[in-house]
Amino acid sequence: MSGRRGWLLPIMTVLAGGLALLVATAADWTAGVVTREVGEVAVTEAAGASGTRLAPAVVPLGLLALAVGVALAALRGLARRGGALLAIGTGVAAIVSVAAGAAGETGLTAAPFAAGLGGVLVAAGGWLGLHGPVRPPPRTRYTIDQAERPADDEWSMASVEEPPAGTEGAAPTRAADAGPGPPAAGSDYDGAPPTRGDA
Repeated sequence: MSGRRGWLLPIMTVLAGGLALLVATAADWTAGVVTREVGEVAVTEAAGASGTRLAPAVVPLGLLALAVGVALAALRGLARRGGALLAIGTGVAAIVSVAAGAAGETGLTAAPFAAGLGGVLVAAGGWLGLHGPVRPPPRTRYTIDQAERPADDEWSMASVEEPPAGTEGAAPTRAADAGPGPPAAGSDYDGAPPTRGDA
């Protein structure tokens, strides 16, 4: 994948995965109910365990994924390839941490699965960055075709006509340089300059 999409997609994927890791780890990964007696009254309490307790390593991995996503937007060349490899390693480590934290737990909620998906996104974004462009695409300049130009006076005045072939550099002639023209039909003027006595 090339172009602007190939440049932006790894960045957005890694950032989305890191954000998913942090949000999912802050939620409860298990849902349970514990009943205990307070005096002679039975009290029922929720006994869920959060991801920060079951898999504490996911939090720094999520922060690292966010940092890598920002770095991918600034790095160029081989440094961007190195950042992509770091994203892949971060995503794999997050997946392993989530699996280890959720193993053996009962009553799992959707949070650990969301955290695992976040790790997959981080690793996938790194893979895309490893196989994508190492530099952002240059900005393109848009041109307007002659057929697409609006038919108004401004475009007509802005257009410049090229001179015919062989006339480059020729000075424009004025009507005054050509001398007096022939007298008009029916005129008494014979072409001679008028004298003071004729006035």
